[in-house]
Amino acid sequence: YLLPDSLYYWGGQFNKLRDRSEHKRILGALLNENELLAYQGTTFTSMWENGSITSEPAALFTDEIHATIFAPAVAAVKTGLFHDTHCLLDVGGGSGCFSIAFIREYPDKKGIVFELSQVSKITQKYIRRFEAEKKVLTHPGNFFKESDWPKGHDGILLSQILHDWPTPYCE
Repeated sequence: YLLPDSLYYWGGQFNKLRDRSEHKRILGALLNENELLAYQGTTFTSMWENGSITSEPAALFTDEIHATIFAPAVAAVKTGLFHDTHCLLDVGGGSGCFSIAFIREYPDKKGIVFELSQVSKITQKYIRRFEAEKKVLTHPGNFFKESDWPKGHDGILLSQILHDWPTPYCE
């Protein structure tokens, strides 16, 4: 979507959106020129980092990300990248869209969505919507706390995670 030489380049969309305030806010956040994306004065980054997100911003953010990521998740899983994975741990998996796409492509496998407690409640709604209750589990916890990490998986996915955090968090 971001590479001008790609068949999937969103250049037309980008040009249309450049003057919108949301674009300027996101670009500013990426360039560290202004505050990160926020809800009622608190950045999503700080809510995730300290595990303090409440149900309303969690639902808004999760619904937005699901709408953006589900179709690319389906396409990514169809590439065969996860063919040898039996249990996929989707770290910070939001709505569970990758885990849902994974088990739809590989019905004999399982997914675990590792997400904050408030987000996990929203994740459950998506799991039920896609009738994936037997194959996609949630594991509430904070991925910044090593003791919260689940066990029993042979694949780890960090989709829409690393770009949100400064380098020291990602090392």
